[in-house]
Amino acid sequence: MKRLYSISLPLVGILFFSFTAVLLTDTGARLVLDELLSARVAVLERAYQGQADYETTETLLSRLEADPLLSQDLEALKAWNETEYDRVWDMQIQWCRRLSENDLGMVLQARIRWDMADLEGEYTIWEEYLFQVEKRALPQEGPLPGAVTGGKEIWYRLTEMKVL
Repeated sequence: MKRLYSISLPLVGILFFSFTAVLLTDTGARLVLDELLSARVAVLERAYQGQADYETTETLLSRLEADPLLSQDLEALKAWNETEYDRVWDMQIQWCRRLSENDLGMVLQARIRWDMADLEGEYTIWEEYLFQVEKRALPQEGPLPGAVTGGKEIWYRLTEMKVL
């Protein structure tokens, strides 16, 4: 009987933590955040690889971001040195929590896995972030190409992204 308990307790613990991570995920917020971050990474990757000029990158980022994050990303792009670039191969949101929401936006907390590569090789990092997401009504002409709408009549943009 003791052997059964010694095997069952770790299994119960693993199941509990897996189930808790699923419960903590806010699916709607996670989808919006995933869409915003995936698009942001794609735009920045193109810029850092020399496939897009500064003006194009600024236009595309302004559809995904607002200040202060937009200003920070554009300043980093201006100061960029080709030897400082770490490429993002994959990004996965492990969980996402909506901490607050109102008519102007929402605050999200998320844990993200980044699979990256630099000159020395590939590596993976896990980080927890606090995100501020701005919500606006769509313009009358509809969403701008590349804008994140979450399938609704709302235009979402990242305004802040802080590592916790």
